[in-house]
Amino acid sequence: MLEAWNSIYHDFHQITDESITSCGMRIFNKLMYNAIWPNLMVSEYLILVNGKVDKDDSVDALVYVDARPGLPDRAEYLDHTIRVAFNVLRLCAIEDLAVSMKLGHLWSPEVSSSLMWFMKRWYRTYLLIPLDNYFNEVGYVFWSCLEKDSDCTQIQIEFIINKIAANLYNFQSEPVVLKDTVAVFSDAICTKRKVPYIIKTEAMAKLISLAENLQPGSLPSEVLRGLYKGFVSAGVYITSSSEKNKYYETILNPLRLRFKNIITQENFAKVCQDDQVQKIVIDLLECLIGIAKGSQMASVDTLFDFLSPILAELPVFLTFYKDYQVIVQLILELFGQCAKYMLCYLRPLDSKKLYESSLATVQAYAKCNGNRLSTETFAEESSCQDLSLVLDVFTCILSRDCIELFQATNQRELVRVTAADVALFGLNFIMPLMTLELLKFPNLCAQFYHLWCSSTTFIPKR
Repeated sequence: MLEAWNSIYHDFHQITDESITSCGMRIFNKLMYNAIWPNLMVSEYLILVNGKVDKDDSVDALVYVDARPGLPDRAEYLDHTIRVAFNVLRLCAIEDLAVSMKLGHLWSPEVSSSLMWFMKRWYRTYLLIPLDNYFNEVGYVFWSCLEKDSDCTQIQIEFIINKIAANLYNFQSEPVVLKDTVAVFSDAICTKRKVPYIIKTEAMAKLISLAENLQPGSLPSEVLRGLYKGFVSAGVYITSSSEKNKYYETILNPLRLRFKNIITQENFAKVCQDDQVQKIVIDLLECLIGIAKGSQMASVDTLFDFLSPILAELPVFLTFYKDYQVIVQLILELFGQCAKYMLCYLRPLDSKKLYESSLATVQAYAKCNGNRLSTETFAEESSCQDLSLVLDVFTCILSRDCIELFQATNQRELVRVTAADVALFGLNFIMPLMTLELLKFPNLCAQFYHLWCSSTTFIPKR
């Protein structure tokens, strides 16, 4: 069985090699591709059916009778569940071969999406669960293919990570495929049992390098956020402090350098309007939002030390892009996500830094938009979206006084500014912008009412 998995893994690396074209043309040409096209469409339906069955049935029910213990001579009757996964990985290899031979336009995105859908369900159902307690039920063959430290399991995991990287590179014009691909990645790094191995694989290093070197604007926002959320979430499971710091530096340092290169340009006021620069800025902000969303108690100190200097620069950054709503909203959303996912874990001194950066950014936004008058519906909707993000920042900050999970290390840290003071003070900046016309938008009105009710609940004396 190990030889079979090794065969798939070898095929994948052969396909992704740039020199595959000459070799591939001898074994897979366009005529053959057209001949098997109907079978590929049938395969998609079989993948969907098998994926549904694999998800709904228990581990014991999915083990083929002839593969159970006591039948050592029946190895040829390998469990059909293993065969299905084996064939799906083979189909993944064929897909990448087709793309490498410039035949990707003939491949249905629905098939690609179905492959990732199956791999997600397969991973969650079999590769994430501990099979040690099921050895007597599943038998040696099944157990050896899926046990956490087995060679077969490691080959499958590395194959899946390589496939994720291949999809991010090959299907940048297919948002549904990319979304399903990131969903597989999110599941792959969500368990402590698998992550230590995944992080050390060559495939993971290639995936990180690919994310850093893609052309700006290549990936949708949801995909970039999911990738970097997964990257930083995986670091939580590294036990060695030195290895953890090294891993986070690998993820964060390229982003730090990218931001520094942008803001230190002498003619930034001019080049900031360039389309390419805007794409770089947008991608960078999307990555930072993903990092904020991936914060956990074990990683928040490292991640906030990285984010804090960047957040402090964003008020000035916002003034350069005051006429670009997408970037303005991403900046406001970044502060909201930091407040939502990081603030409850931060020490008081770090919380104060986040408060100051948030208030400075909101104040900069208010100054840039205070004298703007427009009766256009689009302008009102844009202002509504902006103010909704600002209210979200203050709502998340206000919840800080309800949930505090930080561990104070000295008495100095116990002296802190209350989140309620910050939220109420910040409202002073945006209240002149909250016109009656804008409050007629249901979402904005509901959010403002929610913030106001929260304020009266947490600080009734004010």
